Amino acid sequence: MVMDNKKLIVYSLLLFMGISGCQKHNLDKLYKDEHFDTVIDRNLALHAYAKKAKESTGKEREKYLIKFFNAFTRDFETFFKMEYPCYGDTLYAIRNEEDWYVEETFFKNPWGRFYPVLCIVDSEKDIPKEVPTKKFKDFDTAAYKAGVFPELGEGIHYMILYDIQKIVPEEIFYRKMISVQVGLFDSLYKIAQSSTAYSLPVHVINPFLSKIEFIPVSSLGPNDLDDLTEEERKQEMIKVSIELQEVKPICIKILEEKTDDEICAFWYGLHCRRGGPAPVNSQGNWNAIYRNLVKMSPRIANLMRKACDKILEDTQEGLQEKDYEERRRKRLLGPCP
Repeated sequence: MVMDNKKLIVYSLLLFMGISGCQKHNLDKLYKDEHFDTVIDRNLALHAYAKKAKESTGKEREKYLIKFFNAFTRDFETFFKMEYPCYGDTLYAIRNEEDWYVEETFFKNPWGRFYPVLCIVDSEKDIPKEVPTKKFKDFDTAAYKAGVFPELGEGIHYMILYDIQKIVPEEIFYRKMISVQVGLFDSLYKIAQSSTAYSLPVHVINPFLSKIEFIPVSSLGPNDLDDLTEEERKQEMIKVSIELQEVKPICIKILEEKTDDEICAFWYGLHCRRGGPAPVNSQGNWNAIYRNLVKMSPRIANLMRKACDKILEDTQEGLQEKDYEERRRKRLLGPCP
C-alpha cells in the first residue's frame, strides 16, 4: 500500500511527536529532583555525591554528577539554609565575649519571599540544629554537635556545577540555576572581634554570554596575578574568559516564563551581589546590558531596569541612615524565637 503525501506528512508528525514525548519522559525521569525531609539531609547527600564524583571516572562519575544536580535545590531559601545556621526565619550568630557589635550590610530583596532575622546568641549550644533523618556514612555527628556546620563552599563543591553544566541539557540546567537565584539578597553579618562573617557565595551560574580572549599577563592586576600558577605568570599571553553584556538566549527564554516579581527578584539579587558596596559604579554596565537585552525582550529589560533603580534607591537610603540603633531596629535585628 502506497501512502499519499498528506497521509505521509501526518504519519511523520505523529511519529516525531511520539519520539519527542518519549525523550522528554526519559529526561524528566533522569533529572528528577530528589526529595529531602530536612535541609541537613540535602546538604549531606550533596557532600556524599560530590565525594563519589571526585573519586570516580567515566560513566560512574557522570552518574554522581547527575545525582548531585538532582539533589541541588531550586529555591533560594533552601540554598541559603544549606550554607548558614538558619532555622525557620532565624539566622544565628554567636555573641562576642568582649565589646561585641554587629556590622551589617544587608539589603533585603524587595521582591523576595525569604528574609531571615538575625539572632545573636551566647554560645554554639544556643543554636538549634536539624537532626538528619537518613544515615550518612561520612557524617560526623560529634563534630556537627560541636558546631562544625557542613558547608558546601564556593571553592569545594560549587565548582562541580561547571562540570555538570557540560552534561546536563542546557534548558534543564539553567531552569534550576535561575530558579535558585530568584529572591537572592546580599548579606554580610560580622561580629567585630572574631571577624565571623556570613556572606553568600557569588551567584551560582552566570546568565551572561562570555568569550575566550588572549590578553597580556603584564596587564593583570595584583589580585588577578595571585590566581595564576607560577607557570602561567611566566607566559606573555594568557587565555581568559571575558564576560559580555549580553544575556544568554536560553536564560531569556526561561525568565520569560516567570512572573514580573520573580524576574525583578532575580535581577535585584544578581546585580546587588555584582555591584558591591558602590553599585552606582555599575550603572554604565547596567545600561549596556539593558541596550542588548531590550532588543530580545523589552519586558525583561524593563524589569531589570526597575530592579537596578531599586538597588540605587536602597543604597542611598542606607547611606543616609546615620543612627545605628534605628537602622538595626528597622532592617536587621528582631527578637530571638
